[in-house]
Amino acid sequence: MCNYTCAPNYGDCDGDKSNGCEVFLGNDVNNCGACNNTCVNSLNQEWICEISDNTGLGACAPKGPCLDGFADCNSIDGNGPPDGCETDITSAEYCGRCDHNCTSQLQANHATVVGIECIQELCVAVCAPGRLDCNGFPFDGCENTTC
Repeated sequence: MCNYTCAPNYGDCDGDKSNGCEVFLGNDVNNCGACNNTCVNSLNQEWICEISDNTGLGACAPKGPCLDGFADCNSIDGNGPPDGCETDITSAEYCGRCDHNCTSQLQANHATVVGIECIQELCVAVCAPGRLDCNGFPFDGCENTTC
């Protein structure tokens, strides 16, 4: 059988010369840009294989934004590790976005507050028994016993 060269973005990934260059490498998540180069989903984000504008070859890329409730906080400037959407942004540490830390804003001298939660992207005080946060501003404590 004759030797052959595959056309750009095609590969002989199964090694069977009888079916030639059977795989299009521009959109196959199991053979993306090269045979056996698999696009692996990262934490809370799906990845796909698409034609790269730079090379014209298949390249793994995120399919879209993070799943609801997650963000890629260690790669905001594009220089972080490619670990996907690693941060739970429903927590008090990352309330609704990467740079919204409720716990760092809570003053330790408020004995009326026993904790803080993130509810619908808002910091909410968890008051000590018998105390209420009537003004809705958790950082000044649970200022009253009745509202």
